[in-house]
Amino acid sequence: MKASAAAWLIPAFGLALVASAASTKVLVEEACLKANYKELCVSTIGSDPEAPSSDLPGLAMIALRLGAADASSTSAFILQSLNDTTLDPTVQQCLADCSDYYLDAVQQLDNCVAALTVKALGDAREWIETAIEDVSVCEQGFKQHASVNPTMLSARNEMFRKLADNALTVVNALH
Repeated sequence: MKASAAAWLIPAFGLALVASAASTKVLVEEACLKANYKELCVSTIGSDPEAPSSDLPGLAMIALRLGAADASSTSAFILQSLNDTTLDPTVQQCLADCSDYYLDAVQQLDNCVAALTVKALGDAREWIETAIEDVSVCEQGFKQHASVNPTMLSARNEMFRKLADNALTVVNALH
């Protein structure tokens, strides 16, 4: 009797895992349905280890965490770049400005997490939009100076904007 119960339990457990993975995938796809960068949204949020146990608000937190981690990484890159004494002073100034903008973007996303915990969705949306604007202003600073290579942070800025836009999409799906 024990052998037959075990034989039944193992396939049932496997089926539950498959059903759980499928429901997670469906929830992530629904959360990212209206995203401008849908493939990136689904792949980044869906690959997070916490995604399988998350509900929609949990997926929003994951999306915000992804954006904040990206902004923190870019902030560290900027600080490291500022140590390069061979950079043109205009580039150094652009980097210093961007450092401030990225620090603010990280703070905005931290504020957004706090807003989500108290279900202040309007505040959360505003702070994500502000973080996106911070990084856009960083990019514009480079483009305003003809002598400055605008591509120094362009790929990083673009990735942050995409991740933050995806986070905004998931937050918008909460209501």
